[in-house]
Amino acid sequence: MLRILYSWPSLLGFSMAISLSISHAMQIGTQPISATSLEQFDIGGTSELTNLSYTAAFDTKSPQAAVIVPELPSPAAKNCSPSVTSTPAPNAMIHVSINAPCHSTQNVSVHHNGLMLSYPIGITGVLDFELPALAENAIVLTEFSDNFVAVNRTRIQALAAFDRTALQWSGDLDLSLLSTETSNLRTVHVGTKGARQAMILTALRVDNLDTMPNLQVVSRDHSACGALVSFQTIAVKKAQAAHVSTFDIQAPECSAETVDLVLKNLREVTKLALN
Repeated sequence: MLRILYSWPSLLGFSMAISLSISHAMQIGTQPISATSLEQFDIGGTSELTNLSYTAAFDTKSPQAAVIVPELPSPAAKNCSPSVTSTPAPNAMIHVSINAPCHSTQNVSVHHNGLMLSYPIGITGVLDFELPALAENAIVLTEFSDNFVAVNRTRIQALAAFDRTALQWSGDLDLSLLSTETSNLRTVHVGTKGARQAMILTALRVDNLDTMPNLQVVSRDHSACGALVSFQTIAVKKAQAAHVSTFDIQAPECSAETVDLVLKNLREVTKLALN
């Protein structure tokens, strides 16, 4: 079962490819429906859905989302549901608070505007963390091990004062996003090492100008030498739509003197986000 906690208007106005099946007292049918038609359904704050999948990045300024709703039977509901809140934090950050006593010691997947991260929930069932916002209308999806999904939307008005570039990957490799020049960047690591994680660099715009320097994706893990390394970058400029790039890089072989293994120069990638 997939149960989503949401407000329908909070799901509208962003480009999101969703494939889902719904179990609800209202039988919707098997034909594609639009986000506009979803506004007509008065079904409160919680619904139950199954088989949700969505694209990596959301564009909150794009037209309506298309939704395909096949009919499938609904499994029995859980006895307790997680509670998730998201609130604005200083420096265009999002504070996420999870209270999930029935999901203690389990992992949770967090999605935000292309970011796909993994976090462990402690034995108390409580988890708090901050994410650098990658959209002014910041939508955070939190997916639990039983397919319960909470959807939260937070307005981050301060984002336009910053530029951000994220590097995300999955696994044990020690990847970094580094500036090729002297700069004053704020670096935040989110997610879980050894699982789905990201490094996000933030630059403060000066006189409304882009100050993000040229960046490189670097590995300090010699296990990457000669291997195929996969990662993704997400660049956000002046709170505009995210520019997402996916890379599968055949890393060069290393010598005994190799310290930083440069995998990709992101100069062209970050500048493309200005257009």
